Amino acid sequence: MQSDETPKPNIYARPADQLHNYDRKTRWEMTRRHPHYQLSWLCNRAIQTGESVGDDMIKRERCIHLMLDLIRVNPPLIDPALEFAQWAETDGTSMFLTGTVEPVTTRALAVALIRSLPVAELAFLMEVIRRALLEENAVDGDDGRLSLQRDAAAKSLQKVVSPVFDSAFDVPLFYIHLDASQRSIARDMEDQVRHWKATRGAGTTKAQPGKASEHLEVFDLREGWSGGGYDLTRERTFASIADEMKSPLATVANHYKAGFEMVVGHPYSAETWQNLFAVLKLSRLPRGNNGGPVPKGASRHTRSRSARAVPDTIVSGGRAGSDSVVAFLTSTTGFQAGVELRLDLQELLNAEWTDEEIAAELGISDASVIAAVRARPEDYGIQ
Repeated sequence: MQSDETPKPNIYARPADQLHNYDRKTRWEMTRRHPHYQLSWLCNRAIQTGESVGDDMIKRERCIHLMLDLIRVNPPLIDPALEFAQWAETDGTSMFLTGTVEPVTTRALAVALIRSLPVAELAFLMEVIRRALLEENAVDGDDGRLSLQRDAAAKSLQKVVSPVFDSAFDVPLFYIHLDASQRSIARDMEDQVRHWKATRGAGTTKAQPGKASEHLEVFDLREGWSGGGYDLTRERTFASIADEMKSPLATVANHYKAGFEMVVGHPYSAETWQNLFAVLKLSRLPRGNNGGPVPKGASRHTRSRSARAVPDTIVSGGRAGSDSVVAFLTSTTGFQAGVELRLDLQELLNAEWTDEEIAAELGISDASVIAAVRARPEDYGIQ
């Protein structure tokens, strides 16, 4: 029998520089396949359809923001079912998928000012902001945005003599003069990049982006990627993929592992796969008479478990607020149902139940799902 505690999720943060060596199309392919992005999209859909309201909606919005931050994606979300060409042409300036050249957000600038300014300059800046907002500084004839009042406050900042305010950040933030020629802009950017790399002793990350399509092709076949999501019944074995591609089995396995790391940002392991892909796929599995997602309390293992007080780890590079993601995922029916169903399947398969017996016991309408799980014994921990 399983232990009497409710499993909690590991959150997998994407390494900060992982996406930098790929073009925007490849970054989209990597991002839309990430289970955290898939879950973010499901949360967003629940909000947009009115399924999620009140406190649950606030939790989902917070969860979306934190998960996207962890996998290095800027909102707003884009439907993972869309191909790159379907949205890139109409949204070419989107900050959604940024790479080595990344727009600086207002939030990032505000955070940089708060962290970098000395106390005296920070206090003065706060006073300038107060002048721009407080009614006591109102200007006759101003508009609803307080444009005149803001302009007066900005001029007071421009007039102050301060080497601190006139200094540059210690990070490479630049204003680009778009009226200059493309060639001049590219030349000057190359000079600046050379300078900053030399100053910081930064090297160049080695990657093989040219093989990305091969890696993802095998990954998609193995994981049943279809229509912007994962279909457990479409998963393929390495042997069948190798036969179709006429490639050695070892080559196919290596392509899969490389594709897995592209998508997740971490090397393949059975534990990582279970925490991300097994839970995501099983949580969306139709069960019961109505054919909907796994119902709350459907597991054979939920009767005696109590939640652990300490959340599991945030793997590699988790940032502030990540515990909130863990807390939200733990409280959502879909995640818990996916975890519990994986444990049920693992136990019954190890007990050598037939596919039909397991399907009947767990309320799974399609026994082929059990066969798909049985075909991946190492991933699901089946002995």
